[in-house]
Amino acid sequence: MEKPLFVGSAVIILVVAGFVNGPAWGGEISLAKRLAHFSEITKSDSTLENLSEARAKLLELPAFSQLRIIDAANVRDGLEHECEMVLDAKRRKIQYFIFSTNRMVDQDHSEFYYFKLNPKGVLQRAVVGQGLYKEGKPVKNSGKIEVLSTDNPIVREKLQHELDFWLQGWYREKQDGVRH
Repeated sequence: MEKPLFVGSAVIILVVAGFVNGPAWGGEISLAKRLAHFSEITKSDSTLENLSEARAKLLELPAFSQLRIIDAANVRDGLEHECEMVLDAKRRKIQYFIFSTNRMVDQDHSEFYYFKLNPKGVLQRAVVGQGLYKEGKPVKNSGKIEVLSTDNPIVREKLQHELDFWLQGWYREKQDGVRH
């Protein structure tokens, strides 16, 4: 059974802060609508690629699925952020959103999270991993990966951070005199 993003809520509601000063559309909107709007406004900023077989297996997706990928810039939270939208075979409809983060724990270790959501915003899979780096480059096959419960409080916290980052513009560098 699919679980809503926040325990006890049948529908996920985000108050859209218009990225700074009040609701952008005059009130609350569902996460599903916010994700749909996000996918539309980012079409021109994304690149098309195929999902690797290893990541597809990890995220329980068909190998070599088509992706629209957006890398984040102007971040101030110390994380690398990426959003991938898994497309259907005709590249017309989004099947899943994959939000991922990566951070360097120290010069030799990284930690990453993958969050797979359906278009309605239901978290379907959460993965955490750690990897080794040597001379600034990832060491092949050094990663430790664990699938986490979608109810895990740490998963919920990390996912909320990603949703705030991508959908509300938080944790971005100063733009037009406003820090998010």
